[in-house]
Amino acid sequence: MKEKERIVYHIVTRNKMKVGQIMNFNKEQKNTLYHFFFETEKRNSKGEDFTQILSGHYTNDGINLNKENADVVI
Repeated sequence: MKEKERIVYHIVTRNKMKVGQIMNFNKEQKNTLYHFFFETEKRNSKGEDFTQILSGHYTNDGINLNKENADVVI
């Protein structure tokens, strides 16, 4: 029985991928999502990040955020 051909693409670059392909990232070449998630991380004046803000401001009535925290979360 002949195996069906599978074609897969990288979700960000949309480049065709090969089975066993290795993607190397180092200080000079970072994943394009690295900048989005790690280099632009925002914190409030208390040093809280997105997750800490949401966890710390959740109540039975919902999430209550001031402008500073809302800006960080957005």
